[in-house]
This record gives sequence, C-alpha cells and structure tokens, in this order.
Amino acid sequence: MPHRPPDLSRVEISGRAPSSLSPHPAGSSGGVLTRRRPRAFSLSEIVVVVALFGLFSTTALAGLNLTLGYWRTISSRVDAVSSCRLVVGTIANELRQGIPNPAPASTSTGYRQISPPVDPTAVLRPNASSPIANELVFTEPDPTRYDPLNSSFDPEDPSYYRTVRYYVTGGTVRREVKTWTSSGSVANTVDGVLANMDSAELRVTWRAPDLFDLEFSCTRGKDAARLNTQIFVLGK
Repeated sequence: MPHRPPDLSRVEISGRAPSSLSPHPAGSSGGVLTRRRPRAFSLSEIVVVVALFGLFSTTALAGLNLTLGYWRTISSRVDAVSSCRLVVGTIANELRQGIPNPAPASTSTGYRQISPPVDPTAVLRPNASSPIANELVFTEPDPTRYDPLNSSFDPEDPSYYRTVRYYVTGGTVRREVKTWTSSGSVANTVDGVLANMDSAELRVTWRAPDLFDLEFSCTRGKDAARLNTQIFVLGK
C-alpha cells in the first residue's frame, strides 16, 4: 500500500515550545551561555597551608635530630666498650702464652735481671718487688726459633725468646716486641698500635708469679668504659 504524507493542515501549534526544546536552560534569563571559572585559593588559605607545612617539617626534623643524637650516643658508648674488650682480650690471650726466660742476668732479657731476685716468672713488670705498673712486660717463645725438641736447643739462650711490652701513650695503646741475639743484644724491635682512643689508662697488679689483675679504662667522646680481669699465666 503506498505511503501517504501527513496532513500538516490539521496540526495545531501551541504558543510555547516544550521546555526540552527551549534554547535556554531552566532558570536562565536567556542570552549567551557562559562557563563558570574555577575559584582560586585565597591568600588566607595559602597562608594556612604554608604554616601547616612548616609545622610538620619542623616536627619531622626535630624527631630526626633526636634519633641521630641518640644513635651517636649509643655508637660512642659501643665503641668505648668494644675498644676496652679488644685491648683486654688481646693482652690476656697473649700473656697466657708467656713462659719464663731463664737467660743469665748479664743478658738483661729474662726474670734473672730483676733485683731483688724473684721466682721464675714470665712477667718482668710488674713483679714481686714492684707490684703495680702502668705497663705490662713479659717474655714468650719466639715462634720462629723456639724448638725444645731440637738437640741444639739451649733454654738459657735469649735468642729463643722475645719480650712483649704493652703500654699507653696519650690515648694510644701500643705493643712493642723485641727479639734478642744469643749474647743478649736487641736483634729487632717492632712497635705497633693496638687501639686508638680519646684517652686510655692501663693498670696491672701483681698477685703471684702466675696471677695478675688487669684493669683498662678508656674514653671515646663523652662515653667511658672500664674492664677488669684476672689473668693466670700458665708458664709462670
């Protein structure tokens, strides 16, 4: 069936267009459509934000400084204690290996040089005649020569021994080692640093030919440490 166009003569036109077809949105007074610009921050808002940021930064920095200060304090204290343990441990371990050097007094290398005479001992200073000292001097086998199983070994030959001295100068703990010739003259001297501190003090007390008290104190920064121990010398 053929399509017929609508009869426009019967269409009634009202006086107002539907609101959906209105060229202006509801509530507008007509005219050109405008887009509202975003509102900028006011000066007072910016000042508040800057003040809050400054307060937060100050608080964070104060907490960081407190943490770093606490860490430095603990680190200094740990360093002081560790230095004391290093010195005391090193001295004690080596002193326990000391043995008497029975070389004649004329060689001035062993315990027979001490006057008045003392019982055989590895420790030359302190001793029974001078029981307190701020250094420790003792004899031990020279590992490069000491061999009691060798048929030519002579226990009174000073070249088979060496003399070890621990002492403090300023805040430095030093270890000196002397080796000897058969006649008792110095063959070689090696002096090295064991530990460095701000200040240090070594005190050794004679209790018996084979028993000694060792006291060592030191400071690092504002922290101080002190260690005491008793050392038993196996070889006297």
